[in-house]
Amino acid sequence: NEAPSAAELPPIRDFITQEQSTLDALNAHIEQLVSRRDATVDSIRRHVAVLSPTRRIHADVWCEIFSWVAFTRKVGDQEIPCPRWRLAHICRSWREITLSSPLLWSTVDIVQPAWNVSVLDTHPMPMIQCQLLRVSNAPLDVSLDIWHANEAEMALLDVLMSHSHRWGTFNVCIRHVSGVRDVLLRLENIRGRIPQLRTFDLSLKFSYYYGEEPCNFLSVAPALRKVSLMDHRPSCLPRFNLPWAQITHYRGAFKKDMQLDILSAARNLIECDLSFRDTYSPPSYDVGTMVTLPHLRRLRFDVREEADFLNHLSAPLLQEAHIRGQLDPILPFVQRSETLTKLVIQDAYSNNPDTIPGILQTSPNLETLIYMPLDPEDSEPVWLAMTVSDHKLDLCPHLEFLGWTWDGQVALEPLFGMIQSRTTSDDWLTVRLLVETQVQEHEIGERFRAVDTLGLDIDVSSVQDSRDLVGEW
Repeated sequence: NEAPSAAELPPIRDFITQEQSTLDALNAHIEQLVSRRDATVDSIRRHVAVLSPTRRIHADVWCEIFSWVAFTRKVGDQEIPCPRWRLAHICRSWREITLSSPLLWSTVDIVQPAWNVSVLDTHPMPMIQCQLLRVSNAPLDVSLDIWHANEAEMALLDVLMSHSHRWGTFNVCIRHVSGVRDVLLRLENIRGRIPQLRTFDLSLKFSYYYGEEPCNFLSVAPALRKVSLMDHRPSCLPRFNLPWAQITHYRGAFKKDMQLDILSAARNLIECDLSFRDTYSPPSYDVGTMVTLPHLRRLRFDVREEADFLNHLSAPLLQEAHIRGQLDPILPFVQRSETLTKLVIQDAYSNNPDTIPGILQTSPNLETLIYMPLDPEDSEPVWLAMTVSDHKLDLCPHLEFLGWTWDGQVALEPLFGMIQSRTTSDDWLTVRLLVETQVQEHEIGERFRAVDTLGLDIDVSSVQDSRDLVGEW
């Protein structure tokens, strides 16, 4: 451990220098080996990727997969702007598939996020023109938001109208009063130029009175089958001249006189959703007027608006009805439609406890009942009437599914008793309780202990999750 002498220092320094040179050479060699290793790993990865099963997926399969992404703005909770454009930037093969698949570009969805954002900022004109070029001759499904019908919006509408001969669906939503007349007048230019149009949807998001001047741009549309003409009350849309005899699906908001005229002309309707405007004006049609819709299968009707309108309507083959509001006036209508298999009663009330049992009695083929009363306490007479016993006729012998809103307060014993009376039959009744949002989980657990003791099979979900039961329109 003694310090080296002056004579011993030079050999030690030479040794350190020599060893440092050896270490530097080893480090350089290690770097070369690491670089070779990384290159080898990358080469293996690239060659393994070539052997990946996804590389052997046929282009048609990729196209089908892409179609589930290209027409939406979200994948799960992730927002994806312009998804089809992003697909084309992943790799060369995906780009070739995307650019050569017209159907992936056939949906033109132009949604403006706010009134003060220019449509050309979110959807540049060259981008829209390129997409229309990629569509080739495939049918176009167009959705367009219009705020003010300004120069940019109308220029975009003109570009889309130049391809109207390929429209399959056209949805236009006008969000400000300043755009209505200009847009509807501009659309007159497509009259006779929409041979493939199957679906037309017009929606106004404000109160507006257009006037009595009719709209004719849909009068010549040989493929048109579905029409939706809706506005924000108390607006009154103009009369639309349409080939009503060929329309099978109709949703509209008009005066009751106009609605009856439409239904009189649209005898081939399969689905219908009726709303009314200017409900305070007395109707001009005769009291005994009756319109029969021989092919109607689904009807949605708000009894809160025009309860007496159903007195003029007959649908002998109706299978599904969605009724809102007071139920007393609908019994005669249901009696004329004994083929009902699904009945949705929403926001319902009645002055007569025998009304709903009477409706059920005239619907012997009913399989699905969704009962959503304004006051859940009104349900007890219904459950008592539906209870099966040796001395009482089964009002719903084919009932398979029952949905009911529960506020967490109303006694469940009448419901449980009715369900239990049906468990002895061959047809098991499936029940879903639609629980109001204010009901706490511990309250559900406490009130449903009887379900386990009785052996009943009852599903519980939120009222907000009832869309799948009510059905889309």
